[in-house]
Formats: sequence, C-alpha cells, structure tokens
Amino acid sequence: MAQLVAACLAPGSLLLLAARSVGVLGELEDELCAAYPELRVQALPADLGTDEGLQHVARDAADALRRHHDGARLQRLLLLNNAG
Repeated sequence: MAQLVAACLAPGSLLLLAARSVGVLGELEDELCAAYPELRVQALPADLGTDEGLQHVARDAADALRRHHDGARLQRLLLLNNAG
C-alpha cells in the first residue's frame, strides 16, 4: 500500500509510516526514500492500538513535520498506519 500511495503523492509531500514492526518499517522507509527522492518519508514505529502508541506517534509526527518543513510549502502530509 505504501508504495502505491508514495507513487501518487506530489513532490514535497511528507509520508509518515506507522507500524509495530521496526525492522520492516525501516526497510520500507529506505525503499521509498530511494524510489521517490522528491518525497519526505519518516518511519514512526509504534502500536496505534494503545494510548501510549498514539501519544508517541502524535509527538513524533509533530517533530517530523517541524524537521521536514524547511520553509518550503508542504504539498501533502499523509500518515499510513500498519505500513510495515
């Protein structure tokens, strides 16, 4: 699913990938960064089925937005859960 979505996003978009599987998520992040260098991709390992996981992703998503929004206009921000 993430590969299909990444192919449709405009350059300058931020794609946040959330999943519990850290290893698979990291591989997916690397794959998407290589295939779509015009996108900003950030892995957010967490379990969104828990309150702690939700808080973790919300905090990390806000940090990623600040980090990747370098003054240029952000085209889209999309969070994919269960991305790995």
